[in-house]
Order: sequence, then C-alpha cells, then structure tokens
Amino acid sequence: MYSIEEKAKRQRVRNYLSRYVISKRRIQQLTERLNNLKEDEKEPLNGVAYSSTPKSSSISQGSAAYLFRKEDIIENIEAQRAEKYKSLADIIAVINHLPEESIKRLVLEYKYIDGLSGKEICKKMYWASLSSVDTHLADAIGMLIDDNKAMETINKYYEVKQNEN
Repeated sequence: MYSIEEKAKRQRVRNYLSRYVISKRRIQQLTERLNNLKEDEKEPLNGVAYSSTPKSSSISQGSAAYLFRKEDIIENIEAQRAEKYKSLADIIAVINHLPEESIKRLVLEYKYIDGLSGKEICKKMYWASLSSVDTHLADAIGMLIDDNKAMETINKYYEVKQNEN
C-alpha cells in the first residue's frame, strides 16, 4: 500500500493528467447550453420571438438578458478551448517522459488524452479484466512520480495555479 505522501503525489499526477479530458467535457457542456439557448430563441416562453435586430425603438430586458447569457457562454467556450489546447500540450510533455513504445504509456494516453473508460481500454487492448488497466495506470503514474523532470513540470503548474489564487 502507498503512504499518505505517495497517495497525495499520485492524486496530484492524476488531477494534472485529467485536465484535458475535463476541458473537453466542459466544452461539450457549454456547447449544449448554447444550443439550448438557441432552441429557446426559436420558441420563447413569453411568446415574443427573439431577433438580433430590434423591431421597435427599445430592446426588452428579456432580450438583453438572453444576449448576455449567450455571449457569456460563447466567451466561456473560447476560454475553455484555449485551456484545452494548453493542457493537452502540457500533458503530452509529461507523458513524453515515459518510454515511447510502452504499454503503460499507451494506457495512460487512452485514459487521459482519448478519455476512454477502463472498459473501453480493455476492449482496445483485448484484455479480459479492468485490473490490467488499473495496474498499467498505477505503474505509469509511478514512473512519472519517479521522473524528476515530469514532477518538476507538474509541481510548477500547481505553484503557478496557487499563486494565481
């Protein structure tokens, strides 16, 4: 079993590696919200259709609120896209510390870049049990923890993030 310090390091590495998949999911969620707003635009509850050009001399408060929500979601999507690409580059830089042809590296890439579940990884690798995936992931994370440059990159990210708050 791992010591408390070792568990904390492993969790830190997993959190760091999860950033890309989390960003992808956030973009999907925000895009879904934006699409829902666009659907509301077609069938508003108040019975007044939204138009980007005003039909009268004043814009109702509902239209303004709708536009602000829509613009806010669009800005969040753009920010999340930038974070997604930055986190992907960061994660690849850390994963590159593992041997190129390693099964452990491949499993790590499937999990943290492709966003596959343990069952999906088993299917791709033609493995019968999830324990194989868990073992390879644990070994790969252990190899990253043992690599000083990989951990330096990860720790630097968290130091910068902590200083931002």
